[in-house]
Amino acid sequence: MPLKKLTSELNTTPWISGWRLVVLFLATIVMATATSLVYEIWLQKLLWAHNGWVYNQNLAEELFDVLKTAAITGIAIIGPAILLSRSVSRLSEANIDLQTALHDAQSASIAKSHFLANMSHELRTPLNAVIGFAGFMETEPFGPLLPRYMGYASDIRKAGLHLLDVINDVLDISKAEAAELSVRMSDVNLRDIFAEVEMLARGLAADASITLRFGIAANNVQVMVTADRTRLKQAMLNLVSNGIKFNNPGGRVTVSAFVETGAVCIEVQDTGIGMKASEIADAFQPFVQLHTGHSRKYEGTGLGLPLTKLLIEAMKGSIAVHSELGIGSRVTINLPNGVSAGIAHAA
Repeated sequence: MPLKKLTSELNTTPWISGWRLVVLFLATIVMATATSLVYEIWLQKLLWAHNGWVYNQNLAEELFDVLKTAAITGIAIIGPAILLSRSVSRLSEANIDLQTALHDAQSASIAKSHFLANMSHELRTPLNAVIGFAGFMETEPFGPLLPRYMGYASDIRKAGLHLLDVINDVLDISKAEAAELSVRMSDVNLRDIFAEVEMLARGLAADASITLRFGIAANNVQVMVTADRTRLKQAMLNLVSNGIKFNNPGGRVTVSAFVETGAVCIEVQDTGIGMKASEIADAFQPFVQLHTGHSRKYEGTGLGLPLTKLLIEAMKGSIAVHSELGIGSRVTINLPNGVSAGIAHAA
């Protein structure tokens, strides 16, 4: 039973009814016993003898058996009634504990989200300065640098950019969990998004010896979708980067799209290591790494897929993952309000 439904039912339960039930059974036993005694002492002997009625032994025994059975039945019921009352009391205490734990968990989650958001802002300010100065040094404004120092400056800038990407992802996750993630919806040309993502991921794919393939079902047709341009590009870049990172040299990542019943479907498929079916749900949890341990080969914070899911859902879309261990993964994004907008590109 869902926690909210359970809490609602527990809050409306009349806890005093258990004790009322006990009192009712006790009263029943007392009445049955009193009636039995009255019948045996007065009704059976005095009343019948006083009126000169013919005493019927069989009838008297049958009536007495009925009264005795009623009394025994009442005694047999009172035990479960007491146990029921105790169970109700324990359930009430458990309900209070659950409500307290739920409130504490919600408060902790909100506090954590605000803390991460604030820390992300504080970290980005000095980090941008580090990246800027490293890039400035690479331009050699005061004369040539030794090759070693030029390499150091390049490494500092690249490491800073990588750390900035991680901090931005943490900030977005925190905003999404605190319901503060904003999107600016507009009509977006999907072909332009594909071109930008391909340009950004091309170097990463070349370094990993991975082939990138981008395509739309109708090559001469613009596919327009209502989405946040920046967030959609960020989500797709996360998926393509994952497809490259969790792949094998010589593998490929294929990105395709088509319009179906008024919705745009985007698929990112790779020939990488894949996942077990039982691992897919864990992959959507922030900061979860499926490949852990000292020999872990793949770097990352475990934010790519969870953040992508939050971004797509913020744009009223949905995301699904199909994966097979050792074969690869296919991630499907569905966005509403998609349309093919006629012939647009010249040969």
